[in-house]
Amino acid sequence: MTEEKAVAKTDELEKIMLAEKLARGAGENMSAFRMLPSITVHNNRTNKEYEVGDLVKSIRTQSGYENEKFEKPFKGTITKVRMYLTTKFKAKEQGAPERITDEFEAFNDLITVKEKKEGKYEIILQDNYKNIQEKYSFENQYGKTDRELDLVYCLYTIIDLDTLELVRIIVRGVTRSNLFDYMKQFSRREGDFLSSHWTKFNTEMVEKNFRGEPMQNPVAAITFTKKDMMTLEEMRKAVDIQVTLEKEFEMFRRGPKSLDASQTKALEAPGEEPPTIQIDDDQPTEIPLVEDKKEEEVKIEDIPF
Repeated sequence: MTEEKAVAKTDELEKIMLAEKLARGAGENMSAFRMLPSITVHNNRTNKEYEVGDLVKSIRTQSGYENEKFEKPFKGTITKVRMYLTTKFKAKEQGAPERITDEFEAFNDLITVKEKKEGKYEIILQDNYKNIQEKYSFENQYGKTDRELDLVYCLYTIIDLDTLELVRIIVRGVTRSNLFDYMKQFSRREGDFLSSHWTKFNTEMVEKNFRGEPMQNPVAAITFTKKDMMTLEEMRKAVDIQVTLEKEFEMFRRGPKSLDASQTKALEAPGEEPPTIQIDDDQPTEIPLVEDKKEEEVKIEDIPF
């Protein structure tokens, strides 16, 4: 093997190792980094400031949220995937209290639930995902169980490796289904991971639900297109950014592990959602995780990271 080929082989092996490191890092258990701008798809037909299908970038300030239109399509690499629960739009319309949780990584994590009372959020419960969803469920008029809380995914995405610009892309409803389908495109072999590739983000109008039935109100959804695997130099930068992001999250990991009476005071909820509204629908809710399946049914290619 020539020296040139040996160097190329070494670089290729390093690239695969870095891809796997990015993938492991993307599954780290972390709390939310609240100050990152959030990107949402606009579906509020009563708000004429934006068109349905626009991407809206929301930046949280001390006085509230500042919104601006975000140009599409755009390219980024997904470096973290997190989740949180929030009261569904339809449930709010029916009088359900406004609740939101801290971000979590796995369904068996201890999750903190907060409820809005007199403009402030009060910690009301800490439990795992299954128990929280069961607690805030009810039987609808058709005799089926409805959930008050929607599961939302947060994609921590690097959109510029040189300026270290990151955003949180908020994923729910039809967009969530698009994300699940997108994750299945990665083989998890030889560096073929979601977090080691560039993704093109755009939007589309969706007129049918996941069962193929027409929606009463078509909605806009974010789309995901697989692009090139990052170069070796890009991966090195992405790993550095991911390490920096880990340090930023460290302060949130040091919070209390259990709830006691002294912690039930009213406080501002750092996880309050941007003011743009995503209309609810009946798309599938969560990505099947290892703990949700029987052991013999688990396929490595079905696991997102």
